Amino acid sequence: MDEYVSRGSISTDSRAKTGRFVPQLSRLFIAAPQDGAKSARVEIFEPMNTGSGDVRGPEPQEPVNAPVAEKLILNILSSHPYLRKIGLHVIPPGQSTMILIANGNATRLGIHSSTGDFAAVKDGKTYGPHIADGGFYNMKMQMFDAAERRIGILVMEIPDTTATSQEDAALRAEAIGKELSAKIPNLEWLFRHK
Repeated sequence: MDEYVSRGSISTDSRAKTGRFVPQLSRLFIAAPQDGAKSARVEIFEPMNTGSGDVRGPEPQEPVNAPVAEKLILNILSSHPYLRKIGLHVIPPGQSTMILIANGNATRLGIHSSTGDFAAVKDGKTYGPHIADGGFYNMKMQMFDAAERRIGILVMEIPDTTATSQEDAALRAEAIGKELSAKIPNLEWLFRHK
């Protein structure tokens, strides 16, 4: 899992809830709502005295051509409209790196799977912490084909308005995983052009 170290804090508008750090610009953008006579605004902060932390560049991304996998994921999203996201990570045939091959968001395809994804599923259990500020359970689990061969990792976000607990979210995720697995005869099939 990713690890973070706090190197300080700043004060922003007390009602600001949305922010984004852009490492390429080394800036933190905070959306502050209107407050009396103050208009809504975007506050911009530059980190100072943070040491020599490495700034991440763009995530590594590989070309992906898995139309059957993408169609399966889009069908799952359609049949389970409460899902916020779902993604299938596998090692494509002939390659050595696990990547995201299907998720309904073409800009993310080919992104390398994170060490956090691997760590979350290494024991074979479904992992799904509640992300309070996002209002969802971040589910991660091993993915299998119809013959129960491990083919990768399945990740999904289940809103906490749908799942009543982490256990409920895990049961829902596992049911979706089984539904998807039953449709996958083998890993190579995901990369067919049909």
